[in-house]
Amino acid sequence: MERTEQYQLSRWQKSDRILMDDFNADNAKIDAALTTNAAAILAEKAAREAGAAAEESARKSADAAEEAARRNADAAEESARKNADAALQSSIITTNPIARLIDVTTTASANQVNLTIGNIDWNAYAQIFLYADIKGNGPLTVTVDGRTDKIYACTPGGSTAVTEYLLYDYSLSADGSVFTGTIPYSRSGFGINWSYVSRFGMGTLQMGQSYITNSSAIKPRAQYSTLNFTCAGQLYAASRFVIMGVKL
Repeated sequence: MERTEQYQLSRWQKSDRILMDDFNADNAKIDAALTTNAAAILAEKAAREAGAAAEESARKSADAAEEAARRNADAAEESARKNADAALQSSIITTNPIARLIDVTTTASANQVNLTIGNIDWNAYAQIFLYADIKGNGPLTVTVDGRTDKIYACTPGGSTAVTEYLLYDYSLSADGSVFTGTIPYSRSGFGINWSYVSRFGMGTLQMGQSYITNSSAIKPRAQYSTLNFTCAGQLYAASRFVIMGVKL
């Protein structure tokens, strides 16, 4: 009896006897070949999937490394920028005699804006300048530490009056009123040499001097905490308050 070339399976001739053992042997060979082939397919699939997983892992690792490097570079750039800004600010503070102590622009309407003045080193400045561009509706008063009792003296137009406020504007408008003034050098008490003009109508300029006159309210200037701008109506957004100092 002849055999096939690859798997040596039975190939009967007319003269050959047909035996069950030959069929069983052929089936065993076929089963073994199929089993080996299936195992090879599974092994190839596993190797391919492992290769793809390794490639994906390597890609993710490379992406993570690239992202980390980018973040580190961004952080280093930001740190360098902040250091440069700090150095520039330090240089400006050292070389520029004018220091911006407070610069606040409101972002929403409110009936009061409080400027924190308790952290100003008054003794470091020969002169303090106040600038306020205030938009709103209704009367405006300016006080210190929220005191609304008659501790102030105000001298608009040359006459002196004891009042409940440092400054007063009868009627703010959406056009705004501009207050400017100086806070004289002094170790105690608080006062402003002021002027203001309304942008509404003719824009009449008014000038005067206001200061705390009540002896019970006079104390070292460093002990005053806030400068208060209070409106009976509303102080509009985009009102700006600036205090600058001329260093000694």
